[in-house]
Amino acid sequence: MVWRLRVEEVGFEAEGGVRLSGLLFVPDRVPAPSLVVCHGFDGRGFRGHGIFEQLARTACENGFISLVFDFRGCGSSGGEFGYGWGEQVDLSVAVDFLLSRRETAQNRVFVVGHSLGGSVALCVAERDKRVKGVVLWATPHDQAYYVKRFVGRMRGRFAYYLFLLVSYVDVAVPLSSLLGFRVFGIVLRPRDVRRRLMKLRESEVLSRLENVPVLIVNGSDDQLVELKEARWNYEAARGSKELAVIEGAGHVFQGREEETIDSTLSWLLRQVRGSASSSE
Repeated sequence: MVWRLRVEEVGFEAEGGVRLSGLLFVPDRVPAPSLVVCHGFDGRGFRGHGIFEQLARTACENGFISLVFDFRGCGSSGGEFGYGWGEQVDLSVAVDFLLSRRETAQNRVFVVGHSLGGSVALCVAERDKRVKGVVLWATPHDQAYYVKRFVGRMRGRFAYYLFLLVSYVDVAVPLSSLLGFRVFGIVLRPRDVRRRLMKLRESEVLSRLENVPVLIVNGSDDQLVELKEARWNYEAARGSKELAVIEGAGHVFQGREEETIDSTLSWLLRQVRGSASSSE
């Protein structure tokens, strides 16, 4: 059954007056379970790839009130990139916003996060008991490992060690502004990449996460977050867990969007049915 929906442009505020913007998809039958969709590392925000809005819309057509929004410093939102830490505040505020809506069922909040958005979703789910399930799309198992692979792949095998050297010099001299250190449309300070982003350990969070079901989705041809990282995350997860491999898909599932969304939505609907039966 496909439900009718309406779409609202929404905004809400995080700490420090950072204004976040997004789209809210509301089904015609409420109160409804809710879904927050978190984009990955991309200065364009959720509009950088159509799959995020497509998921939110499709989930709404299947009975979810769905929110997709831009993290700080991305897309239409204000503020500056938070290296995976400020974004945790953003997601918590997004959950607050959803639960403030009269259309939202209070005990059924789910989060889908892509890449760094998945890392953020995990960290929030660990401490926020309102989150009842997490879907990780192409999410690294460890950001230090990811940064090392990414720099080496983009710039060569010795570039990572040069980057580390620069990150220590950057403590005293703002090299990012001098050198224009920009990745996927986001200006980065090497020191903050090392001090903050590289401190995120996704597999460690999964090993501590209790009573939160997890679906891990990865493309078989993902060159940025390889399938073996998804398997490491799966092995680390303690509770209810599933792994879905999208054959032929890359990092943003281009050309495999429908299959990725179908796998995700099928899992989400099973979680909703399970939580509803357990509460009866």
